[in-house]
Amino acid sequence: MKIAVDMDGVIANLPKGFVDKYNSMRDFAVNKTVNDIHTYNMDVTFRESGICQKIFRSHNFFYNLEVMPGVIAGLEKLFGDGHEILIVTKLPNEDCGHVQFDKMKWLQEHIFSSIDLTKKDVVFCYGKQWYRGDFMIDDYPDNLLKFDGTRILIDWPYNREKDGNTDEGNKFIRLKQETAWDEIYEMVKKRQVEMTKGIGCL
Repeated sequence: MKIAVDMDGVIANLPKGFVDKYNSMRDFAVNKTVNDIHTYNMDVTFRESGICQKIFRSHNFFYNLEVMPGVIAGLEKLFGDGHEILIVTKLPNEDCGHVQFDKMKWLQEHIFSSIDLTKKDVVFCYGKQWYRGDFMIDDYPDNLLKFDGTRILIDWPYNREKDGNTDEGNKFIRLKQETAWDEIYEMVKKRQVEMTKGIGCL
């Protein structure tokens, strides 16, 4: 199976990293939390134009993100079963070489050290409509629009405005963060069994 895995909000906890950074830059009586992020556009959420780019472009922001729950064990099992895993991650804009460096450094420390993936298994891009495979795992519903395989959305407050149907009428599967990787593994395993049975009937 070919599985595309987003980085930010899927394997790296960008939302928590963002609010932590934002709170450190401001003097609030009550700090913001991830639950305050109700839309994917954080400039709108925090009512401050340019705040996303300012934080995303800050050095070491992406490198300091925490690993999402269950990610390492989930990827290890999928890779161990022989599935092809591709990390597909967007860059904030075209003038952010240090962001790509920080993301790769994060992957090398947290992912490559546990799973036999390398730089060739990572794609930095500005859009994901080109990818073709069996599964795509993302936190942004619009990234799943053009994908023709199984679409998996990792649940966050900012993507709950989408009910599981994309604008093109194709469904995605919403999974809770705490159990997502166990469920993903079982879905991939089930699909593999179905495909094997289908080949056996030819």
